[in-house]
Amino acid sequence: MIKQARSLADLTDTEFSGKVVLITGASGGIGEAAALEFARRQAKVIMLVRSLERGKLARDRIWEKHPAADLHLVCADISLVRSVAAFCRGFSEPHIDILVNNAGIFGAPFELTKEGVESTLAVNHLGHFVLTCMLLSKGQLSQGAKVILVTGAVYKRGNFEVSEWNSWTEESYKKMKAYSNSKLAVCLFALWLRSALRRLSSATAMVYAVHPGVVCTDIGRHVVRGCIAPCRPCLRCCMRCMMLSPRQGCKGILLRAADMETDSGKSGRYFNKCCSEPWHKPVLNSDLVTRCWDFSFELVKQALGDSDDDVLNRLKKLRELPQDTLADLEEQH
Repeated sequence: MIKQARSLADLTDTEFSGKVVLITGASGGIGEAAALEFARRQAKVIMLVRSLERGKLARDRIWEKHPAADLHLVCADISLVRSVAAFCRGFSEPHIDILVNNAGIFGAPFELTKEGVESTLAVNHLGHFVLTCMLLSKGQLSQGAKVILVTGAVYKRGNFEVSEWNSWTEESYKKMKAYSNSKLAVCLFALWLRSALRRLSSATAMVYAVHPGVVCTDIGRHVVRGCIAPCRPCLRCCMRCMMLSPRQGCKGILLRAADMETDSGKSGRYFNKCCSEPWHKPVLNSDLVTRCWDFSFELVKQALGDSDDDVLNRLKKLRELPQDTLADLEEQH
């Protein structure tokens, strides 16, 4: 871990020169910190945000530190399939070298999006599912692309009955379980994606699932709001003292993006902060991976109705791709 931690500091200013990076949730927290670090190393950074107002503030903060940063602000609501689909239809960047699926929420009260999807699952997984699949289908993930899915160690506590992920009621809803389910979905999607990248991008395209650690960002706002008002300043202070900073939290992302590994057999690995860890063994189940993909597709169909046959047809073609065995990842155990 010490060796990997040092390697981030040793990255040269030209490490990402000529690379195009797309980061979701780039208006604050880990996303903004990662955007700053990539831009400082001369990458072209596309900041995908839900709020243009917040996105402009984040962009300006980065420009204050690095006036020459090559930053591009784009807008989509990652919680809504229709919004992500509309973004993808109009997104004309010819190739993305590094995709960081970072946007997320934690501890949110029970809420369904206007498309009928539980909000934590919608933000943490489904929007990124559509974004990544569309970029892949349209050939916008470059040869040798690095796709980094931000997940959490709590994926191990997710419900392996995939069909129940969107069955919450206000009475039955459990915030932590919903969050764990969403992170399990992210991990299962990463395992599916490694085969698809290999077939539609190149043999050197890589996907990694990265747990950044427990980071003090705005993602914890729902936890703070749930505390009685007089205790909130103390809670915020404790969080800042005990948690990683956003810059520390983006370290694992940058290390994976800078990884010179080209052996696609190493794709699909899970990283806890900066270090590779064996997968929780029950996750390495090809049937479970397929069920997660099919469940996600059904939610997309529910959200789109008959309004976007292009997206649905692209996803159907991706579903037909043969999947590789997970045996090489199982060998880590």
